[in-house]
Amino acid sequence: KKKNRKGRWVKHTVYVKDPISVTGMSTNEDVLNYYIQHKPSVEANPDRRYSYCNTNYALLALVVERVTGQSFPQYLKENLFGPLGMEDSYVFSLADTARYVPSYQYNKRPYPLEKLDAVYGDKNVYSTVRDLLKWDRALYQGTYVSLETLEQSFEPQSHEHGGVRNYGYGWHLMVDPNAPKVVYHNGWWHGNNAAFRRLINDTATIIVLGNKFNPNIWRAGNMGIVFNALADTSEPAE
Repeated sequence: KKKNRKGRWVKHTVYVKDPISVTGMSTNEDVLNYYIQHKPSVEANPDRRYSYCNTNYALLALVVERVTGQSFPQYLKENLFGPLGMEDSYVFSLADTARYVPSYQYNKRPYPLEKLDAVYGDKNVYSTVRDLLKWDRALYQGTYVSLETLEQSFEPQSHEHGGVRNYGYGWHLMVDPNAPKVVYHNGWWHGNNAAFRRLINDTATIIVLGNKFNPNIWRAGNMGIVFNALADTSEPAE
């Protein structure tokens, strides 16, 4: 609020034009071009602060495309989904917008398509619990990624703050000296949210998917108590 000429307090609204608004559906190339054009400032120096960044995964998908000469969706279809028999998995892209099936908010209101919905790498893998279990089995068996390489990805890399929570190469980690290591990753986009928790000492995995936002999906990861026999200190599911 501000005072008018008569000294009365009135509501004052300031409209600021957004110079970086994107119209239409954006792609990974648009993300890259945005960074080239606007050169966002650095958030922190290396090894000073951990910050999960979706943008890096969108850029990684572009790296895959440059190296392979294929689109990221096609590359995963031929080199991941096909070989592992994941017949109900694909990467959603601009070509799929005409057959978009909405996810839902907690109150059952559908999410419409938004400008970042065609960007992949950070999201947009549509799959099923059964397909993700096939991928998980391949990881445990070392038939898709070598066990040596996988073990390197499970090593903590984020040491800015002490504690049992850490981050490896693409995986969240629970590294508690009094309990087996837990490798996991939750996910969210629009109303879709997911829990994927691997109890690697027991060769067990908890996979929960949903297309209507529900925080209990994330809490489902606490079912790991069945395997580690530790006291469950999590909040009860609503």
